[in-house]
Amino acid sequence: MCGLSAYISPNTFQDELKQSTDLIAHRGPDGEGFYFNNDSSLKIGFGHRRLSIIDLSKKGSQPMLKGDLAITFVGEIYNFKELRQYCIDKGCKFFSNTDTEVILSLYSILGKDSFSLLKGMYSFILHDPVYKKVYAVRDRMGIKPLYFFQHNNTILFSSEIKGFTPFKLFKKEICRESLFEFLTNGFVYEPRTGFKNVFKVGHGEIFEIDISQENL
Repeated sequence: MCGLSAYISPNTFQDELKQSTDLIAHRGPDGEGFYFNNDSSLKIGFGHRRLSIIDLSKKGSQPMLKGDLAITFVGEIYNFKELRQYCIDKGCKFFSNTDTEVILSLYSILGKDSFSLLKGMYSFILHDPVYKKVYAVRDRMGIKPLYFFQHNNTILFSSEIKGFTPFKLFKKEICRESLFEFLTNGFVYEPRTGFKNVFKVGHGEIFEIDISQENL
């Protein structure tokens, strides 16, 4: 299953991120890892809980780095073997047998256009420090959840809403519009959730964040 948490903010939340991944440890009991980048005015932190399925070795640990790129990935890419061969034909070298590394290699060739070639169930967050971009991506069917919370100049991501609770800026406030929708229809329209300022990344959405600015 795996699980992820992340932040983009003018401030660093390393301790809170570690607490967040602890709260979703049931999603990935086989390992944990972290990535922090403080090289710009907006700081970035990725956390990951791993359930080992493809490439059980430590080479498959996450967050995964390749060149300048970093990713925290949840799910499975069904066509990763074909995409891996495409990358090899383009001159890419691989250090693991994971589908995670295929995403990074494919991105290094095609940029964000590579995301449309992925077939599977997944959600991931990818940091490209060269072009000052962060991408949060979810599969077309929306099988793998990915939530985000935004407050002022900070964005938090997590596979589960409870992953936001260690961050003091997150308040457990009911979204009144969502409550009305639920009482009226029996469900809440995406991207809203039951909590104020908490949303779902949409089915097949590529959420692109420019981190070259001081403000989100």
